[in-house]
Amino acid sequence: MKLVLPRRCGAVALMFVSLAALAEPAPPSLKKELPSCVQRHGNATALPVAEDYPGGLSEKAGALTPAQLPGVTTVSPKVVACLIDAMGSELAVFAPMKDEMGIPEALAWPGVGMGREPTADEKRTLEIIFETLSGGRKDRPIVVYCHHTSCFLSYNALIHLQNAGYTNLLWMREGIRGWREAGLPVGPVRLNGREALPEVSIRKVTWDEAGDVRYPTPPNYYHRNRWAPLKALGLNMALVCMQAKDRTPASAPTLKGVRDAFEESLLKAAGVDATLDNEVAVRRKMQAFWAQHGDLLECSESFVGYRSILKYAVRHDYKDFVYRAIDEWKLPDEAFNKVDPSDGRTLLDYVESFASYEPAGDLTHLYRKLRKAGAMTRAELVAAGKVKPIEALQAEVLGEWRQLANSGDVAAMFHLSDVYRRGTYVVVNREEGMKWWDRAGQRAIETNDYPAMLGIAQTYYFSDNAKGVGAIQPNPDKAREWIMRASAGDTKETNFWMGRMYQDGVGVTRDLRRAIPYLERALEQGNETAIKWLATAWIDLGDKHKAAYYLRAWPLIQDIKGKMTIDWFEELGVSWCGPRATTWLQDIECDGTNSKPPARF
Repeated sequence: MKLVLPRRCGAVALMFVSLAALAEPAPPSLKKELPSCVQRHGNATALPVAEDYPGGLSEKAGALTPAQLPGVTTVSPKVVACLIDAMGSELAVFAPMKDEMGIPEALAWPGVGMGREPTADEKRTLEIIFETLSGGRKDRPIVVYCHHTSCFLSYNALIHLQNAGYTNLLWMREGIRGWREAGLPVGPVRLNGREALPEVSIRKVTWDEAGDVRYPTPPNYYHRNRWAPLKALGLNMALVCMQAKDRTPASAPTLKGVRDAFEESLLKAAGVDATLDNEVAVRRKMQAFWAQHGDLLECSESFVGYRSILKYAVRHDYKDFVYRAIDEWKLPDEAFNKVDPSDGRTLLDYVESFASYEPAGDLTHLYRKLRKAGAMTRAELVAAGKVKPIEALQAEVLGEWRQLANSGDVAAMFHLSDVYRRGTYVVVNREEGMKWWDRAGQRAIETNDYPAMLGIAQTYYFSDNAKGVGAIQPNPDKAREWIMRASAGDTKETNFWMGRMYQDGVGVTRDLRRAIPYLERALEQGNETAIKWLATAWIDLGDKHKAAYYLRAWPLIQDIKGKMTIDWFEELGVSWCGPRATTWLQDIECDGTNSKPPARF
């Protein structure tokens, strides 16, 4: 048929025709894939056949079948496996028997392979089954199999399919026995059209019972260079995680079923073309992408650290993303069995603990899907020998940390000190821990590492650091000593802590007027936290006008000395309108009184 277009708008019309053609990627073609699979795997069998079968339906379900059925292509198990991989859901797999195990995800209906003409009721039942099997398409490629070569159930079912008008039919005559003998995987089928999921109840584990633990990590595990391979693909994980949390709508054109921008970002990084790739191409690209970069697909959570994006999806109530990873992309179990160093858990561990905060039904189906996909808890992985025991892994990792520490890395020295003092998966050795602590301090002095000096100072500064096994006890004199050393750096942080030291009277006599110049210097250098402490100092000194000067630059609902900032204006009897120490809130509209809050804050 020739397409005729008006001359003036022909180009425009062709453009729309082209876009329409690209909008839905073409499904995989049996005409293309079958010859390719036969060429790779062969299709000949040397199994016995019924030489003189006259054809038609057979009531002898267990008799030896003929080699061929007219109008149907006989295929070997390996060819079927090849077609399943190449065609995805475009190929329907049908088993007219009641076995619960077979070709994974095959649709199984017992009683369909009847060896006689169906009654009117039976015919209606067959129509429903075949409609479910084919999705309403008479040309949908359908593979049928049963037990073995002496099984007429599949032969009879194919005749019923032919009589119902289905055209692209294939017969795996060797049945599930031949499939097993070919070394192909067997799994739960969809008996009577229902997905077979493990009958397991979700084990609810509270966060306290599970006990988030820091898993042993090699040095620089979270160094920004680690994510360089993703950046090379144009993928910014910080942005992706923000999109996942906020559920940003995806842009068009996009793949069918993709509703969120973060999914679209991942698909794009995997090289998926929304207009050209069918489901099989998408699946293969996502599998390859996850195999290469799965460990990098992490999102940071406050007070925890980096966790897999799959956990992040569960955390933000986007279970559909995990279902897509299981059902559409068919990611291998390794994708679900990653142990995140930040919490020492797999995805299944996380779901178990998260279930204590949600109704059981909300997560039980996901839990069973994960179990079916091969997901395991960390304890199960260790028991199966798939993950090293945590102590063995720590021993390996500590070797790397020690090598780095011996090269002069202060952060590595601090890490070793903490591990040995607290006995983190090693025998507690406070002497060894303090040795590394002292070496870190000495190295910080030698290299003028002012942030490291402040880290030591803050450890001695706060009494909260005294909690837990192996903790270093607070020591005001040592806190003062290390802050004074760090002050030589004249940075916004060192000046801030010099001010705090005098303001709090840690290791020195409390002196607010001596603290204020250091805090002002820190503020000038960009430490906005100094605003709060400057306001506090002037409140304590009784100068309400200078206090107001800094209070105006601090968020109204933040705490200062046990009260919200907004309450201090009333307490001091001053206006929140007037000069401010910083300019980041200059757009506040004030009318010169303190009778009402600003129009914007």
